Amino acid sequence: MRDTTAPVGDDVAAGMKRRTILAGAAWSVPVIAVATASPAFAATTTCPTINTDSSWTRSHKGDTGDGAFDTIDGRRVFSVTTDNTAPVNSGQHAYAWMTTNIQVEAGKTYTFTYDLEGNYGNYSKTTSSPADASWYIDDSRVSSNYGTQPSRTGADTQIPIQERRSDSRPWKTYTFSYKATETKTVALKWMVDLSDRSGSEVGTDDVHVSLPTVSCS
Repeated sequence: MRDTTAPVGDDVAAGMKRRTILAGAAWSVPVIAVATASPAFAATTTCPTINTDSSWTRSHKGDTGDGAFDTIDGRRVFSVTTDNTAPVNSGQHAYAWMTTNIQVEAGKTYTFTYDLEGNYGNYSKTTSSPADASWYIDDSRVSSNYGTQPSRTGADTQIPIQERRSDSRPWKTYTFSYKATETKTVALKWMVDLSDRSGSEVGTDDVHVSLPTVSCS
């Protein structure tokens, strides 16, 4: 009996070992699947929505004030209409900006679309100092440098100008794209540079930009 039962015991033990191994293997598969899926899920980001006032923070530097959110021609816009009040011919620029943080994913391209227009201070070019404006990501310029008077500041793109108060606003749509090289949070900023006044200038040009929409690819 010992000779006939010993193998059976070994087989049972072996079977138990095999079942134990198989059971362990069956349990290990979901663990591995979860472990590999989690990082991929964490890296996935949605396209940011930043066309509401609450998405942005306003600030300024120098002798001016913050820009303001407003609705113009059905657009929600960030308007900079404050003057640079530094002493005439001081060489001191002032700045007003809005900024927001967005999550970007490595390899994705983010395209920002916005409308832009402006006017001379008090609708008088001869008595108003110019303003330039650009988009920045982490303090690196990523768009054209727009200007109300490019011939004076060297800006590369003319901001469409409303010559008279009674004129329709000449909105124009622009875009810029940014390809993320790593997954991280970046700071997006629209900054308006207000030149100092010279001679008989008493004001500074105004700039209006719509809050941007974003598409991802």
